[in-house]
Amino acid sequence: MKLFIGGIDYETTEAQLTNLLTPFGEVEKVRVATDKETNKSKGFAFATMPNDEHAQKAITALDQTSFSNRTITVRKANPKKEHFTPAPEMSLTGTNHAQ
Repeated sequence: MKLFIGGIDYETTEAQLTNLLTPFGEVEKVRVATDKETNKSKGFAFATMPNDEHAQKAITALDQTSFSNRTITVRKANPKKEHFTPAPEMSLTGTNHAQ
């Protein structure tokens, strides 16, 4: 199960989050979201735990608790939204806006 961890301190590392989740079960991957230009944390992360039961225990135990002096949110991550790209036949060709 993929987890969303929000409200983390901007200095929080992936290793610290792995250590936070490990008591509940195996942690496959942790990724702190960063700004593409500055490479600084956005204050949230995603973690993948292969066992859904263990992930649910982590959610129950950690959601709305204090971590690094911040109240964090831990929940099941929403599916990634796919970006919509219109097909060429759906374009608005033929419209002349520069008259």
